[in-house]
Amino acid sequence: SYSSRDGGYGGDRAQGSRGGGFGNAFGSGGGGGGGGAIAAGSSTNLSSSEAVVVGGALTPADLHALTALFYSRSLADLDASLAPLTSSVQVAWERAFTVLTARFGSLVREVLSDAGATRHLLIFNPKHQDMLVHCWFDRRTDKVSLNAVRRELEMVSPAEAADTAADIERALREVENEHVENVVNVLLGFLWTELLI
Repeated sequence: SYSSRDGGYGGDRAQGSRGGGFGNAFGSGGGGGGGGAIAAGSSTNLSSSEAVVVGGALTPADLHALTALFYSRSLADLDASLAPLTSSVQVAWERAFTVLTARFGSLVREVLSDAGATRHLLIFNPKHQDMLVHCWFDRRTDKVSLNAVRRELEMVSPAEAADTAADIERALREVENEHVENVVNVLLGFLWTELLI
């Protein structure tokens, strides 16, 4: 079983916009949910000539631009011991993504871009809808990326007292780490079963 170490987010990216949260952008259920057009557990194929309505038209370029607004850290940056998972370990990523989709069910939004060549999984944190794990797999190159994403770097109101803000941020970090651990443990369980085949 995997347990995360205390990673962190750098302050090197411009802060994302405040307001609606991931739920409104991607139609997730729960606290930040907005009821967009991508249904729970569904797969959406985005091509250059097609747009899917998710609070507006979303093209593959829009998806990349949208994710760039948020704070994203590679899981390998958060914990260097995870680097081999995406770089040197041979993983059947198509099957791994199917297992992740089945395991996390309604928390998953799947998007296919580049004429179906790139598969994205957005796995929302069940305890905080402004956090997710974004996994993508390029079927042409077998390149994969696993990232912890926050809607905003600072998710605590500036009006909070310093000691209260620190406590809130520590609690948010624990919620985030727990979700990352759950995703990684599902992947490690999948790899273990692959050894038995």
